[in-house]
Amino acid sequence: MLTLITGVPGSGKTAGAVDLLLREYADRPLYVDGLNGLELEHVAVDVLDWPKEVPDGAVVVVDEVQRKWRPRGPGGKVPESVAALETHRHRGLDFILITQNPRLLDSNVRSLVGRHVHIRDTGWMGRWWYEWPECNEALAWAKCQNKRRYKLPRRVFDLYKSASLHTKPVRKVPLMLYILGAVLVALIVVGSLLWRKTTKAEAPALAPAPAATTPAVLAKGEGGQTKAPDPIVTGPPDERVDFIPRLSGRPWTAPAYDELRRVVQMPSIAGALCMRGQCTCFAQDGARLPEVGHDACAAWMQSRPFDPYRAPPPAARSAPSRPAPPEPSAAPSVSTYGGVVNPLAESRPAGPLYLPAMSAPAL
Repeated sequence: MLTLITGVPGSGKTAGAVDLLLREYADRPLYVDGLNGLELEHVAVDVLDWPKEVPDGAVVVVDEVQRKWRPRGPGGKVPESVAALETHRHRGLDFILITQNPRLLDSNVRSLVGRHVHIRDTGWMGRWWYEWPECNEALAWAKCQNKRRYKLPRRVFDLYKSASLHTKPVRKVPLMLYILGAVLVALIVVGSLLWRKTTKAEAPALAPAPAATTPAVLAKGEGGQTKAPDPIVTGPPDERVDFIPRLSGRPWTAPAYDELRRVVQMPSIAGALCMRGQCTCFAQDGARLPEVGHDACAAWMQSRPFDPYRAPPPAARSAPSRPAPPEPSAAPSVSTYGGVVNPLAESRPAGPLYLPAMSAPAL
């Protein structure tokens, strides 16, 4: 594949090419034309002779490629080295061509480019990397879909010699940046002035009423001694104010009940009910606990945790011992006759048993 890297001088084209070699072509034979001071293992070659000197599977890097393959006039003969590029993939070769602008390159070479990278230095906004799948002669970077911020790779700075004399470009601060700073300062100043003016205007309205001053002249009592003036007698406080609730609809929030309103119990989960996929927890007095959600309530039902805040139930008091019932006395002797109990037999005097006379049946 032919990779074309373009950019104005100083934009970082050579650094990008060396970084590309390390990332994608590290294990392949390297042939270089025009890249001075390259520390990577390579073989110097004249790109015009590459069809004869470069072996299959190699990578060829040409810096300032416009030196060798400049645009030709109409009807000019296509150089052999350019024509051979049409079948370079048959030999497994890859080319990395570096130049300032694609229009400085032979039109035949431009038509064979399969990857065009343009590096654009925007000054204070940093560098940008634009990439197209073919040669973009117009360098329409504004419409490029594949773009990203680009930072020069420091690891390659010692691997090549970019120029005999390096100059640091002077970067001017954009005028828009000055304007933006002035607008921010103006907003801060105006906002501060408005805040002070508003605060001063509200201060008299919020100031408390002045307290009654004591008379400057003190009355003189007997013996020429001064005495304090009589205290100012004010009316009794309005008790109705103490019964005005702080919260509407909640009369118990009135100040008069502050001493009576004390928290004596906290809510705790005493039970739960799950119905139709919704779990609701209840407090110890049967009130709902809407603060406990469905998940927490379901978890409580599944594995009830120990509640260290609940007071233990009072100890069961032992029941008072009852006196043992008296042993039953011997039952009085009851006379029986013919299997019939006769309770009156005990009251009769003992003696022979008298039976009533019975008449014999007539013959």
